[in-house]
Amino acid sequence: MDSIFYNGKVRTMDGRTAQAVCVENGGIAFVGGDEEALKMKTGGTKLIDLGGRLTLPGFIDTHMHLLSYGASLFKASLGPARSKAELLEIGRAFLKANPGLSRLVGAGWNQERWADDATFPKRWELDEISRDIPVAFWRACYHALCLNTKALEVCGIAADTPDPSGGTVVRDEKGIPNGVLLEDACGLADAMMPEPDIGESKRCIRAAALDAVSCGLTTVHADDLYFPDEGECVPLRAYEELRGEGMLPIRVYMQCRLSDPAAFRRFFELGYACGKGDERLRFGPMKLIADGSLGARTAYMRKPYRDAPETRGIPIYTKEQLDSLVCAAAERGMPSVIHAIGDATLEMALDAIEKARRVEKTKLRHGIIHCQITDLPLLERMKRLDVMALVQPIFLESDLHIADSRVGELARTSYAFATMLRLDIRMAFGSDAPVERFNAIQGIYHAVTRKDLSGFPENGWYPGERLTVEQAVAAFTREAAYASCEENVKGTVSAGKLADLVVLDRDIFEIQPDEIKDASVYMTVCGGEIVYMKN
Repeated sequence: MDSIFYNGKVRTMDGRTAQAVCVENGGIAFVGGDEEALKMKTGGTKLIDLGGRLTLPGFIDTHMHLLSYGASLFKASLGPARSKAELLEIGRAFLKANPGLSRLVGAGWNQERWADDATFPKRWELDEISRDIPVAFWRACYHALCLNTKALEVCGIAADTPDPSGGTVVRDEKGIPNGVLLEDACGLADAMMPEPDIGESKRCIRAAALDAVSCGLTTVHADDLYFPDEGECVPLRAYEELRGEGMLPIRVYMQCRLSDPAAFRRFFELGYACGKGDERLRFGPMKLIADGSLGARTAYMRKPYRDAPETRGIPIYTKEQLDSLVCAAAERGMPSVIHAIGDATLEMALDAIEKARRVEKTKLRHGIIHCQITDLPLLERMKRLDVMALVQPIFLESDLHIADSRVGELARTSYAFATMLRLDIRMAFGSDAPVERFNAIQGIYHAVTRKDLSGFPENGWYPGERLTVEQAVAAFTREAAYASCEENVKGTVSAGKLADLVVLDRDIFEIQPDEIKDASVYMTVCGGEIVYMKN
């Protein structure tokens, strides 16, 4: 036996409890009591005392952007800003601390957290940071980008620049761009933000992966594969090199961004397909972003926003485009996971999946990522079509403060975690990092309490949608493994499965729900190897 983890409080997430886990060749060989486990010790066996701590299957994040999260670690961090003035000061301080920058890129601001002037930063405001170099600040959702005047010039964005399909260049009363870009219009700024090369990509992925294992993650479903129409797919090569060098401490299931027909065709022409790969790096479903975010009011709604009646948001695809892509993937045995936040987008996505069901040769595990603004008929249709919900309970930290004002009465049937389970919809959790941090414990807290980190509201936001701790943990483990068709190899602590474990510093099943957010990861084990240990 290679190693024995003993003296633990193991919840297997398949209805059993145990004290010990024996590991051999990266897999679980035995789960049971200490006495029986320790009898399997040989001369070279490593003994790891769990100290009576809660031990669970390794957490799985079913939607995030590992490469983008890693890149954000090397940008100005704008999340702490609590006013527009603080945002500008963070930008100035970053420039001062990093002299010689040819451009300033930051990410993470959220105007809903600002005490005053909760409007998007305009070009003339970002000019206060610098008029000499381009400045580009991403909103936390990455569906809105604000540029200073120099950045607009570098990118060639002027009064005569047309709005791209699926995006908006916001303008002032004279028709001059004010620096705010929404949805696909953000792509107009690509000229000042070139994609990282292989070396930089590897550095970002490695940094993000090390941070992820410190949060107890052993698998991530990474939306990092933006497959190009031509040339090399740099993120894929970076991942493959890290895997080959033994420098990828986490398992990666790739959500493949094949958002136009040319990229889609090339992906398959080069021999790639859903399910190809190994236990460390594997190709998954096609990922499509079909609308924007609630915070930016770009999520596509069936009715106008309650607090902005002039807009219903921005659909990224026409109905015909979405149907075509989803059906084409299904014909090739590839499921789709579709970013849908607004109820109009969810309806479009379900229409496309219903059409795909008619052409797929075997039943595919399609999913709706985010699945935020819903009503009961839409959820019942999800169940009939057997579509998974890949949701991010950590979004409640911000969204519980804005959802009622954005969508009115529809908020009562949105973020409907408990309703989904009552309808027997398969539901798995994630974070959408770097939109939010991939802290699974915090996600569990939000799902169980329906509160923000300050404890607001006292009884929870629409408390009828609260989950039990068991249900929330299952969504980060057993159900998340099902989402990638890997329920036979991960998601529970069971003999024959991969030895992926997370050990917490306290038992979140026994403490008060409000205390769950204070728990932390003590140890993370991936393939039997300890990849993180709390100091």
